[in-house]
Amino acid sequence: MDLVVTSVVAGVLGTLAMDWLNLLCARTGMISKIDVGMIGRMAVGWARGRFRYGHPSEISPEWALTYGLGTTVASYFFVYPSMGLGVFGLRSPEGMRAPLSSLANHLFYGVGLAAGIALM
Repeated sequence: MDLVVTSVVAGVLGTLAMDWLNLLCARTGMISKIDVGMIGRMAVGWARGRFRYGHPSEISPEWALTYGLGTTVASYFFVYPSMGLGVFGLRSPEGMRAPLSSLANHLFYGVGLAAGIALM
């Protein structure tokens, strides 16, 4: 049971750290702000059998999951290409900010996880 409680606390703290640090860093223009709604809409598209879009604007707005993919590798090699932005998101209008944002956000999440585990 301790492992379950530790995991939940670490996951919540990791998510809060990722969201807070993303907001702060995105305000400086260093990285892109997380668009959780778009990730959720894309996940709903996957559930309905659509795995590729020519451009993010093609992802229709609808009630959807709000939880994104769990790893940087998945975003680099599956999420970005499925939105028509290429591997690592390098065809994004934001250029290198796209993959750097993903890496930074996962680092923020890891810091929060580590803090949650340390506190338990």
